[in-house]
Amino acid sequence: MVGISRVLIKSKRDDGGFVPLHSNIINMEILMSLILIFPLFLFIHYFFFLHSTKSKSKSKFESEPGFKNYPFLGTIPEFLQNRHRFLDWSTEVLSRCPTNTAILIRPGKIKGFVTANPANVEHMLKTNFDNYPKGTRFISFLDDFLGRGIFNSEGEAWRAQRKIASYEFNTRSLRNFVMETAAVELRTRFIPILQRAVALDLVLDLQELLERFTFDNICKVAFNVDPGCLAGDGSSGTEFMKAFEEAATLSSGRFLYVFPWIYKMKKLLRIGSELKLQKSIAIVHKFAGDIIKSRMEDKTDKKDEDLLSRFMGKPEYSPEFLRDIAISFILAGRDTTSSALTWFFWILSSHPEVEQKILDELTAIRLSSGKSHQDFYSFDELRQMHYLHAAISEGLRLYPPVPEEESGGGKVVYRPENPFKFPVFHGGPRICLGKEMAYTQMKLVAATIIEKFKVEVVGAAEEKNPPEHVLALTIRMKDGTLPEFLLNRHRFLEWSTQVLSHCPTNTAVFRRPGNIHGIITANPANVEYMLKTNFDNYPKGTRFISLLQDFLGRGIFNSDGEAWRAQRKTASYEFNTRSLRNFVMETATVELHTRFIPILETAADLDQVIDFQELLERYSFDNICKVAFNVDPGCLAGDGNSGSEFMAAFEDAATLSSGRFMYAFPGLYKIKKLFNFGSESKLQKSISTVHKFAGHIIASRMEGRAKNPDEDLLSRFMGISEYSPEFLRDVVISFILAGRDTTSSALAWFFWILSSHPKVEQKILDELKTIRLSSGKDRREFYSFDELRQMHYLHAAISEGLRLYPPVPVDTKACLKNDVMPDGTFVGEGWFVTYHTYAMGRMESVWGADCREFRPERWLEEEESGGGKVVYRPENPFKFPVFHGGPRICLGKEMAYTQMKLVAAAIIEKFKVEVVVTAEEKNPPEHVLSLTMRMKDGLRVRVRKR
Repeated sequence: MVGISRVLIKSKRDDGGFVPLHSNIINMEILMSLILIFPLFLFIHYFFFLHSTKSKSKSKFESEPGFKNYPFLGTIPEFLQNRHRFLDWSTEVLSRCPTNTAILIRPGKIKGFVTANPANVEHMLKTNFDNYPKGTRFISFLDDFLGRGIFNSEGEAWRAQRKIASYEFNTRSLRNFVMETAAVELRTRFIPILQRAVALDLVLDLQELLERFTFDNICKVAFNVDPGCLAGDGSSGTEFMKAFEEAATLSSGRFLYVFPWIYKMKKLLRIGSELKLQKSIAIVHKFAGDIIKSRMEDKTDKKDEDLLSRFMGKPEYSPEFLRDIAISFILAGRDTTSSALTWFFWILSSHPEVEQKILDELTAIRLSSGKSHQDFYSFDELRQMHYLHAAISEGLRLYPPVPEEESGGGKVVYRPENPFKFPVFHGGPRICLGKEMAYTQMKLVAATIIEKFKVEVVGAAEEKNPPEHVLALTIRMKDGTLPEFLLNRHRFLEWSTQVLSHCPTNTAVFRRPGNIHGIITANPANVEYMLKTNFDNYPKGTRFISLLQDFLGRGIFNSDGEAWRAQRKTASYEFNTRSLRNFVMETATVELHTRFIPILETAADLDQVIDFQELLERYSFDNICKVAFNVDPGCLAGDGNSGSEFMAAFEDAATLSSGRFMYAFPGLYKIKKLFNFGSESKLQKSISTVHKFAGHIIASRMEGRAKNPDEDLLSRFMGISEYSPEFLRDVVISFILAGRDTTSSALAWFFWILSSHPKVEQKILDELKTIRLSSGKDRREFYSFDELRQMHYLHAAISEGLRLYPPVPVDTKACLKNDVMPDGTFVGEGWFVTYHTYAMGRMESVWGADCREFRPERWLEEEESGGGKVVYRPENPFKFPVFHGGPRICLGKEMAYTQMKLVAAAIIEKFKVEVVVTAEEKNPPEHVLSLTMRMKDGLRVRVRKR
């Protein structure tokens, strides 16, 4: 599930759309934890299997309404199955129980009950309060984090803290201090951040922003210390914020251990989650210690004015005890209020009628007071907000607001609920002292935001499918993209395009397990920045190179720095020679005349259905081998079925190598590779076949060097003595990939889309006819290079096909140093940065409202010299990065266009290509996301002679 707490802030006068930005965090236990509990899991699984197969009829356990209790194991099997959704699972169980109470039994003599019965809640929290303390088990779990602060203590320690805090919470001075502090923080920090977001159309994480706001507030109210979390751009205090969240989450995670001794073992050995917890707690303790130190050094008249100073006046309280108090107040004042407000805004986003009623209430109060929305509300005005109070209370219960109506002129007022029916603020002697302070702060924040801004959640907020939460000491919305990534991995291009199309700047931040962060962008300004302006900061990167190294080695497409520059320099020289251009034309023409066209003629005569994609791959493979290495593999020789082993191996190697990018946990492919099984075993076999073929090409070229020295690309590299056979092999594979897969992919998608656009096909035929008439040639002759240059409409049509179906749909770089993209997106050191060529072709912000239409005319313009002649107009390479851009721009771009136009013109002029299944643009062939984009099941066509 996505992190729904990300929102788009808009001015009330802005009726624009909202923007999704998805992110996620998955908390994992390390391998040692699995090793420790694996034998137990085996036993449980084995026992559970035997138990469940004793009878085909429902067991007595299945018929019980409460938690299923198994012999010896208690509720472990069901607990393990539902631990990730404990709140939902336990709610379902309790709803089935007659008194909404269920018995829970776990190993280690741990027994108890879970209740949702108000009478039981009142009995334990009030009537028989002394019999239900926190208990040693609860306190021990949280002792490292909360120590003996007010939320983790009992008896005299709790009573002493409660007495001092209770006095302060009941003073008018504190109430005024709370109001003043919150208003200043809103006016000087919070609201300006939202206004900036509106101006720049940014997506914000409202949950994090609220946490920073409430953290600043509680520190100033309770300790008179300003941590400045919202100061400037609101990015300070990050280390503590992260540490506090981790400490809360990991500490509460101890409650979910099936066998509590496991966490104690991990703590003793300082491994896994316990090691991370101790590091987080150390940061939290240091922060709290700094607060205490600051207050102790403050010798001004402010003494005894805040909560902490009251405790500091007691000589028996040690710095450690004061630290525990500080952490408790931070937890109470920061996490609970921010959590409540986050969920409130989420649920409000799906109830516009409730939002309107709140706005009506605020308008009435403004009219009554004579103030404008630029003024902040007073305490008395906040007290008049009965509907907002009700809405916040209902938000705390996660239900739509239903305010109560009392007699007396129909005036709607808020009616407090029985605290044991609504124990959000606890009840009895431990009832929350800050309840009224919390409501005051929440109403002030909510009223200010709702009145000034429209908060639109990223994605529709539907109560039946709420944001996934993190079960920490307070419920937080879960952050990250893993679940949605897994759900949409099979349709990654379409899914990510949808996401980017809704983002304000067509850029999204992605987070995956293993501390993998990055951005995906379809913004031309960002693309130009990473490929050209700040080129050196965005190399391929070690992660990208390592994923493809087995297949591509250190060839030109998988190298950085000097290794890349050396190959680029050598290849660049050859690509700029007229001799190579002529060689390309001659090779492609001969292959068309002697092999490709005869195969199509035979298919037409026999009315055969052929796989056009495979035929194009064989053709382009023959071509690139002859152009780059002067070796003819003969894939189209005879009946066009030779070379099958290498073709299949190359496709498998490309597909399986690129598949490594799709692993949710990158370490998995390494494990499969280590043990040589599954897809990695198949990949290694395919790479072995590819390497053997490449080695054969190198050996063949070495034998022919004396006859044809330095005439092709590979020979240039072979003339450099420091290049090993392995390095030359990597060069060979890179050129094969560039010359075979990209061109054939582009042509296959072009002919597919052309089949549903007969008007475009006719315009191409008209252009070819004009060129034939001008040259005096007939269609039995092949086109010259100069004639191909005159094919402006065909060039535009091919470009339009490339725009919608780029052979390389996404390309990834790495960020060396922290940076900020032109659209304002932050990019951290070590993050991946992907530009999404496929999505860019479908962005209205880039190509206009008709971006999804196949319209070659968008590439044409009238020639400057006049005369009405229409010519092809090249597009900004960063708006159309199909051939990359900047220093790494494709050297073979012109060669590719020459070859594609030669093939397309020859085929279109001689044959009518009919796709077997009618090509509907709204339902394109399923693709395989390899290093290039191929059609999963090929392109089945019939060809008819014209």
